[in-house]
Amino acid sequence: MPLYTYVLSWKGRTATRQLRTSNHTGWMAQVIGEAFPDIPRTERLYLRPLPIPNLSRAWLASGSVAGGDMLVHIIETRD
Repeated sequence: MPLYTYVLSWKGRTATRQLRTSNHTGWMAQVIGEAFPDIPRTERLYLRPLPIPNLSRAWLASGSVAGGDMLVHIIETRD
């Protein structure tokens, strides 16, 4: 199973999480909640990762979450 690294930025704060799972999107709410537990669960579900052009196995999700702009970079690592 691939390892995904998530680099999250929100309201001037940055967090990094890693998760080994079958896909990068199914666990976004969990990753956001671990990084920023003060974000309500209902606010964590709306970000959709899109592929980053000219990079393989890398995605970016962005949007307004709980009154702040959030960026989530996702990189798949294969070992």
